[in-house]
Amino acid sequence: MKRKNVVLNRPVFAQRAFDSRALTVLTALFHRFPEAGDYDLKIWQDERMIHRAHVRVSAEGTPAQLHLDLAALGEMAESYLLAAGGVIGFYVSRGIGRYRVEIAQLTRREKVVRLDNSQVIPEGDLFAVTLVRPGIYRVLQVEGRGEGEIHVRLPGKERYRPDQVTRVTVGKEGVMEPRVVEILAGQSVVFWCTIPASLRVEWVKAMEELEPPIQRPRLTRRQPRQPAQK
Repeated sequence: MKRKNVVLNRPVFAQRAFDSRALTVLTALFHRFPEAGDYDLKIWQDERMIHRAHVRVSAEGTPAQLHLDLAALGEMAESYLLAAGGVIGFYVSRGIGRYRVEIAQLTRREKVVRLDNSQVIPEGDLFAVTLVRPGIYRVLQVEGRGEGEIHVRLPGKERYRPDQVTRVTVGKEGVMEPRVVEILAGQSVVFWCTIPASLRVEWVKAMEELEPPIQRPRLTRRQPRQPAQK
């Protein structure tokens, strides 16, 4: 039998900070195209443009959702078809690269930038992060006063669903609702931006008290039995 080598994706376990301004492994960005038209898509890794494509958004007859792995895109220009109101999800499957997504709508007169995640996530877009290391994470709205927390603990006896997602709404002045959420390791938190926002999620410290408590038997002291009176 031929043996297969197992490759460990170390960034999954080593990374402590996640930023919407630079997409990395365990993060994803979902951008919605509300208007039909032509769009110019550029993908940058660090300071180098690695992919460019034309996106045609049509009123009917095309897919409503596409998913692009930024770590696997080729340099050759491509063309994507998408339905008006559809979504493109951008994610990173492997490696230590940091990625920027730029989308510009092509009008008759000029290019209008609709997304540049190195600046902000536009209103209506989603930023997702999957957390595998237990502990407390702090969520910062870089350009606002909003702040939140994510408590991550190891699974206990409860039913474990890694595909379960917790949603946090980023509202006016960066206020997050709910402000504190609890998830199990390997689950995701999705931030729905109702305003333009830049988000940073940072591991702060371990929280052993988040682990499922160990049930220990209760010890009771028995009173000595009194002899019966005659």
